Amino acid sequence: LTFSWGSDLMRRGNRPPAIEIHDLFPAPSDMLASDLALELSTSLIQREWRARNDARNDGHHEPLDHRSLAKSLLWLHRGRLLRTGILRFLNTVVQFLPALILGPLLNAIKFGDISAGQQAALQLFVVLCIKTFVENQFFYQTTMMATRVRSMLQACIYEKSLRLHDASANVPPVTLMQVDTGKVEDLTYSLHTLWDGIFQVAGYSVLLWWYLGVAGFAGIVVLLIGLPFNARLQRDLSGLNKKCLQTSDARVSKTSEILGGIRALRQMGWEDIFDARVRKLRDEELAAQRKRDTVVAYLLSYFSALPPFMIAVVLPVYVAGCPESFSAAMIFTALSLLNQIRFPLLFYPNALNALAEGTAALRRLAQFLALDEAPAARPPMSE
Repeated sequence: LTFSWGSDLMRRGNRPPAIEIHDLFPAPSDMLASDLALELSTSLIQREWRARNDARNDGHHEPLDHRSLAKSLLWLHRGRLLRTGILRFLNTVVQFLPALILGPLLNAIKFGDISAGQQAALQLFVVLCIKTFVENQFFYQTTMMATRVRSMLQACIYEKSLRLHDASANVPPVTLMQVDTGKVEDLTYSLHTLWDGIFQVAGYSVLLWWYLGVAGFAGIVVLLIGLPFNARLQRDLSGLNKKCLQTSDARVSKTSEILGGIRALRQMGWEDIFDARVRKLRDEELAAQRKRDTVVAYLLSYFSALPPFMIAVVLPVYVAGCPESFSAAMIFTALSLLNQIRFPLLFYPNALNALAEGTAALRRLAQFLALDEAPAARPPMSE
């Protein structure tokens, strides 16, 4: 629960000699590649068998698609999904509490009520400790689940590639194992954000209305106005990340090609030609990286400048409506709530983008796993 099991490994890593394979923790019994591949394959076969039985009744049968693959992954990880969902819900509920405690704490300081101030400070300390514990447990469990999903898909792709006809796949298995499984892993990380983002926005909106009335919704309006700009930046950033990967792969591939035929290249005197090609690819790579870094800078600037704009709108509206209740407790409570509500609104486009890319990756993976196999099977994966 406290992750103290990692302390021994950290201390061992800071002492010579270098860490060897026997110093690492053994893989959990439910994370072995061969078992994961068998688990997913069995689930897919069972779904295929049930689909064939249903097809006998209605005369319609569809081959393996991304929906069947997604249902199998969800069913195999239903327990982990439930645990992480409960932890995410508890973390969000606890996250609402500091803003509720901050107001009484500031009022106690204002009126010199030492007992009430100590009680509020203790409550704030306990709530933040609980939030830290629950949040760390959520991220740990989610990371384990996402790693297990990616390892399961990679192991299944590897075993499937051993049973295929040569060059029968449109997409190389290595690309599927590196890129597409990574997209599904990102979707696993963002899965709970799809519902929790809406829950957070609803909860913080209620709190803003409770504390500030109509003025609280003025800050939300500012967020909503900037939401398309944020979504556009996130979409551009995703495309530029793909572009950076493509240009890097092209440069590395060309460099490997040159190194593989370096002797012939020297004999033919083609050094300048291939040098120019590599430099051109490198310039394209650097240009893509500069564009990506520019978008990241815009995104960070927007993220940092948003709270002052929200406060500049909320406070005048509140003072115009309720000037008699304007106080430090109200100001800092509003700051806390507005600072918290921006996170689900700003990161929700990331979750939607991960959903779109993960769905496309699942579609490609399902097409690969549905390919016809060679009659003579190759040896299965060994430990």
